[in-house]
Amino acid sequence: NTRNIINNIKKTKQMSEITKRMTNSDNWKMNEEKEPETKEELVYYSHPVCPFGQRVWIYLEEKKIKYDYVFIELTKERPQWYIDINPKKKVPAIKHDGKILYESYIVTQYLSEVFGDKNDPKPLVSHDAYTRAQERLWVDYCDKNLIGAYYGFLMNQDETKHEELSKKLDDTLTFIEENGLKDYKEGEDKYWFGDRFSIVDLAFAPFFQRFPVIEHYRGYTIPEKLTKIKSWIKHLKKQPSVEATGLTDQAFIKAYQGYAKKITKK
Repeated sequence: NTRNIINNIKKTKQMSEITKRMTNSDNWKMNEEKEPETKEELVYYSHPVCPFGQRVWIYLEEKKIKYDYVFIELTKERPQWYIDINPKKKVPAIKHDGKILYESYIVTQYLSEVFGDKNDPKPLVSHDAYTRAQERLWVDYCDKNLIGAYYGFLMNQDETKHEELSKKLDDTLTFIEENGLKDYKEGEDKYWFGDRFSIVDLAFAPFFQRFPVIEHYRGYTIPEKLTKIKSWIKHLKKQPSVEATGLTDQAFIKAYQGYAKKITKK
């Protein structure tokens, strides 16, 4: 449950000041009739296990935006006040100056426009129209291909399909290596666009951070030949905003047990 996750965060990871404020908050008690009171102009509604929520959280950390983190318990029915905020009943959502938005990519685009990427020499969302289109293309690939291949394999209960699903994930990662990262220079570049941590890195990072889960429950490892992917992931995991907003490998493995269910471990 959420309390155990919070305690795990407190005990096992280095926390930024924002994370300390979040984990010491009483706002995790969400399934109540009334929305908890908040102080900041921007309120972020999420749960630390959700990778889509982590995308928004990473952005908030990167830009050092002040916000209140309101926990939404995902294992229970959402309270009506949250359904009024997000009728899809999912996380994340934000309320900024009284205005509500949800869907992680839309939220991060909004934050970029409102909180001033325009004057940033290394913006999360590029100033250049063509590069922005490339960013959208690869975030879309993450959402439509990587996420489906990852969760399709993790949640599959038919062992006879393991080889097929493993190959699908291999092929998805290979496509990224050979097309998205074709100009990536190992030992020199850190991120998708070299030294600029971008919306593409932000979109992929939460899912790569959860790859120990699929290794644990399905025995999956990224093919050795995909050296650019491996180098990129290593740098993504070291990004302070990604570290600050993620759980430990063991915490993710425990949290995702319900997805994997009865299939044997590695």
